Amino acid sequence: MNKTIGKITATGLQQLDDLLGGGLLPGEIFLLGGRKGSGKTTLAVKMVLRTAAAHKTRVLFYSLETKICDIARKMDDISDRQEHEYLFLPDDSHPRKGTDNSPARRVAKDVLIIDNPGVSINMLKKISEEMEAELLVIDYLQLMNDGEKKRSFPYDAVMLEIKELSGALEIPVIILVQTGRSYSSIASPFKKCEKYSDVIGYIQDVGTFKKKIRSMSIMKNRRGDFKNIRIPKFNRTGTRYIDFGTLGLKIGDEICFKPTGEIFHVGSGNGTPGNGGTLIRLPRPEPRSGGSLFSIRALTRLLRDGNLPYELDVYDLWTYKGKTFREIYEGIEKIEQIVKNRQRRNQ
Repeated sequence: MNKTIGKITATGLQQLDDLLGGGLLPGEIFLLGGRKGSGKTTLAVKMVLRTAAAHKTRVLFYSLETKICDIARKMDDISDRQEHEYLFLPDDSHPRKGTDNSPARRVAKDVLIIDNPGVSINMLKKISEEMEAELLVIDYLQLMNDGEKKRSFPYDAVMLEIKELSGALEIPVIILVQTGRSYSSIASPFKKCEKYSDVIGYIQDVGTFKKKIRSMSIMKNRRGDFKNIRIPKFNRTGTRYIDFGTLGLKIGDEICFKPTGEIFHVGSGNGTPGNGGTLIRLPRPEPRSGGSLFSIRALTRLLRDGNLPYELDVYDLWTYKGKTFREIYEGIEKIEQIVKNRQRRNQ
């Protein structure tokens, strides 16, 4: 691998990058911890999206808890304009970079994700080398032992393997770790992993009960100061994905691309974006694609010659039985709300 000595890899968080002198260095380990539900995965996904979109950093994201489809959904949900224009979610037949039997799947131009807990350190190394990864993210540490969280986790052995992997690849590694209430507790994973880590960040809520601010405390930094970094709020659109199963779509159903009037058929899938999703079958194989099945977003991009503005609601462009996907979904939401209100009154 052709690596530049001393190459700095941005984390995507400006305050953190400033604190680290621009970002992480080759071979460094950044331990990012927090309690369950503290937002570790969301923050890591945002960091990956930002550094990949802004700096074209090639990232391998090893997810042992969250499936590829959910990470893809999260990426699209919290992306800003620049990130959204960079992000694309290919159909299930999209060629993977690397070997044909590689467990890694592409969710953006420079981002590959693995959600198979059985992947070994050697396989991670092989995939990282094939894609020439510049950053590796592991979510999360305690599941690396056969994908199950166990009481007696071998922190030393696993962290040593990751440290050796990071050094061999000459890339930084961001490791998410689930912690308890306290950083300083002897039983804390931070204490067990501290000697292998170059930077440690701890996600916590500060402020009053009514006005909480989520921040990341830098508890260890071998190259600089300690500091509390405020985690920005990510704008969630919540409107870019609709569960096709909820819409009542079934394999073989006809749907229409409203701008052109073209008719397509639902090919397969269960409405989950990124992981195949509900795939739409083209009437004939498309020479450019190498396949005939597309996710709804990928097919919309193709039909619009790649032009898919940030503001555009994809689901206003497709109809099923004369109604747009958006109208169908909003109708279902209204019915569900009426049912919930009736249930509350009856209680």
